[in-house]
Parts: sequence; structure tokens; C-alpha cells
Amino acid sequence: MDSYDLLIVGTGPAGVQAALRARRAGRKTAVIEKMDLVGGTCIHRGTIPSKTLRQAVIDLSGFREWGIYDDGPERRPRIPMSDLRARCDRVIGAEALWQQRLMKTRGIDVVAGSATFLDPHTFRVEGRDGTREVRGDT
Repeated sequence: MDSYDLLIVGTGPAGVQAALRARRAGRKTAVIEKMDLVGGTCIHRGTIPSKTLRQAVIDLSGFREWGIYDDGPERRPRIPMSDLRARCDRVIGAEALWQQRLMKTRGIDVVAGSATFLDPHTFRVEGRDGTREVRGDT
């Protein structure tokens, strides 16, 4: 069984900050994440995708120039949703990989799977690679 000073469930903004601060304080730290890559809902389904789609529409549609040329709606460019999704997927992937590298370079272990408490200090983590137990000693 793996043992850590601190276990953090989830790699959203709060989980990432907690892990980084714990490592800075010299604690052996791990994060448990059920998604394929770190980043939590913020990166994969929330803030990053919504802001990326919004900015892509503004950039690709030429929205900022509509008033300059006084073009009517029929002359505005049409952007396929597949192009918007592709842009969004690239940004999400880059952000998630950046955070994955950040965890690795800071010495924070990433445990893939869903966490369930076994007792106040132990989690059972069920992931693609099977089930394992991890323990937080404090």
C-alpha cells in the first residue's frame, strides 16, 4: 500500500493548489483523479471549454470587425461546429498536459481512479489498472 503525508481527491483548482503547497512544505503528496487527465471539471467541462469556445467564435467570425465594414448578417462568415470543437479540444489537451507535467516536475503522484474512504486515513482507488489502497499518514 502506498503511503503519503497528504492525499487530495480531485485536481480542480483547489486540489492543484493544495498539492503544490503541500509539496512546497516538504510533504509527500498524491492527488487522486477519476478523469483521464488532471484538471478537474474546470479544465475538462467548465471554465476552459466555455471561455475557449467564446473566444474562438469571436476570433474566427471576425466579430470585432463587423461594424467597420457594415456587412449584414448574410455576409458574416459561417464557422462549422467541428472547427470550434477541434479548437476547444486542443486547448483543453494542452492545459491538461501542462498540469500533468507540473505535477510530475513537483514530485506529486497522480493516482488514477475513483476514491472511496475505507477509514479516516485510507482510500480505495478503483481505476482502469484495477483497485489499490492508498494511505494518508496525518
